[in-house]
Amino acid sequence: MGRTLKMKVSATNSALNLLSELQEKYGKKLMFHQSGGCCDGSAPMCFQEGEFPLGDNDVKLGEIGGVPFYMNGDMYEKWKHTDLTIDAVKGIGGMLAVLGTSTKSIENLLEENKSLLNAQIANDNSEGQLVLSGKNNEIEKLSEVLKLNNIRNMKLPVSAPFHCKLMNSATKIMEEEISNLEFQSPKVDIISNVTSEPVNEISEIKKLLISQIEKPVRWREIIANMIVNWCGGRFE
Repeated sequence: MGRTLKMKVSATNSALNLLSELQEKYGKKLMFHQSGGCCDGSAPMCFQEGEFPLGDNDVKLGEIGGVPFYMNGDMYEKWKHTDLTIDAVKGIGGMLAVLGTSTKSIENLLEENKSLLNAQIANDNSEGQLVLSGKNNEIEKLSEVLKLNNIRNMKLPVSAPFHCKLMNSATKIMEEEISNLEFQSPKVDIISNVTSEPVNEISEIKKLLISQIEKPVRWREIIANMIVNWCGGRFE
C-alpha cells in the first residue's frame, strides 16, 4: 500500500544513530510516517513495520538507514518541491494527560505551586480530561504533585511540549511564514482554538494561527459553544 514517488529524503548522523538504537531495541523492521496532523503528527513518527496501517493516499518518499519513509499524500503535495532532512535533537519538554478532575481544580493547583512548577494547560479537551505541557523535569514533579492529590495522570509519548511558551522558537518561524502567505476570505466562519469563537477576518485569522502555537487548545469550550450557538451549521 502507498504510492512510491521520487523525493529526496535524507538523515543526519544524529538521526541515524537514534535509528540504530531503536532497531536494537525493537528490531530491524521499522517504518517512518509523517501525517502532517496536529502536534506530533507534524513530525515524523517511527513505528514497527505494520504497526501503522498505510492508506492509498500515503506516499513512500524513500528510505533512511534502510527504513522506509512515508508521508501523507496531502502533505506531500505541499512539500514535493522541497528536500527533507530528518534530524534528532534532545527534547526540551513533554506533556502530561490529567484525568478525572475539573479544569478549575488544575488551574488552582498550578497557581498554588507556581513557585515550584512551571507548567501550562495545553489542551482542555473535556471536563475531566486535560493535557499539560512543560519542561521534562517540571512534568515529572507535576506528576508527583498530582499523585499526592489522588489525581490520575500519565506522561504522553510526544516529542515536544506543544501549546505552551516553550514553543516560542516555532512561533517566530510561523510568524515569518504566515507573513509571506496570501490568504483568501473564508466562505464560512472558522472556530479558533485560541478563543473558542468564530473568526472570518484575514488579519485576525493570521494572528490566531501564530498565537495558537503557545496557547492552549480550548476544545471543551469550542464544542459547548457550537452546541449552543451553531449546532447543525459547522464542520470540523
